[in-house]
Amino acid sequence: MAFLDEIATYLATEASLTVGTTLYKGRMPEDPDDLVALFEYGGEPPVIGLGDTGGVQFENPAVQVVVRDTSYTDARTLAETCYNSMAKIQGDTLSSTEYHVCRPLQSPFFLGRDEKGRPMIACNYICPKERT
Repeated sequence: MAFLDEIATYLATEASLTVGTTLYKGRMPEDPDDLVALFEYGGEPPVIGLGDTGGVQFENPAVQVVVRDTSYTDARTLAETCYNSMAKIQGDTLSSTEYHVCRPLQSPFFLGRDEKGRPMIACNYICPKERT
């Protein structure tokens, strides 16, 4: 399973979301007003092994979780739920991939408002994992 698929499946369960209805991967559609969007971006360099274990040993992908809602308070509340859920990933297997940790790079922050004035709250994570 791909990185965003694994994170989406996990967050859907933890935050009571539905992939394709209230949780989107790699895009933020105009509707619905209230949703969570996941965006993969360049993380940290991979861990390289030496000698007989040469090559990439672990990957360090990154994901931005963006919550949009018509209410700033509701967006902030759901962003905090996602934040707490992501931080619970510590030595867990998502799908068939072992994740060492999903480390938030900051607390959830106000990203701005979209073109319809809906507030967006975001948080970025580095998620070291076994290579798949």
